[in-house]
Amino acid sequence: MRSSSNTPGNKNDAQSFFERATSAVERAVVDHNATLVLLQELFLGPYFCQSQDAALFSLAEITDDNPFLIAMRDLARRLQVVLPISMFERKNNVYYNSVVMIDADGSVLGTYS
Repeated sequence: MRSSSNTPGNKNDAQSFFERATSAVERAVVDHNATLVLLQELFLGPYFCQSQDAALFSLAEITDDNPFLIAMRDLARRLQVVLPISMFERKNNVYYNSVVMIDADGSVLGTYS
């Protein structure tokens, strides 16, 4: 998982965003019996899509064997919840604001790029 900041302990790093998202999904399932939880767009960091800045391209992730997506698949499987996951994706030399649909059994239903 990439960090949106190199400062250790910074509340804007990807790990902190991931932990908050995981907690929100768990609360939605436990408190409200949610079967589908939609997190905000590109939730692993501050939203940056209002402008195109080449320096931000380094934040793009590859979907294959991505540790973040593997963790989200495990979460979906454990909680039996569907998770549409927004991510900044890189495929070859092209960048996408993608959504990966994770089913309640942890399988990937598809990716919208």
